[in-house]
Amino acid sequence: ACIALGVAAIGGVNSVARAITAGVANEGQSLLGGDLRFELNQRAATQAEQVFLDGLGTVSHSANMRSMARLE
Repeated sequence: ACIALGVAAIGGVNSVARAITAGVANEGQSLLGGDLRFELNQRAATQAEQVFLDGLGTVSHSANMRSMARLE
């Protein structure tokens, strides 16, 4: 019974691992949000950089702000 339970557990883990690997392989672009990522710190893209990126396909933009909070 213990051996059968162990074999079933290993088979279950292997099945889940295969399903996750297949899901990431098939839906990786959707999960990661794209094929490429470019990051510019403390400045916007120049006109030439933006034209180059637009030529690669659909471009998304995001902005981050560094901040720090403290109590007096």
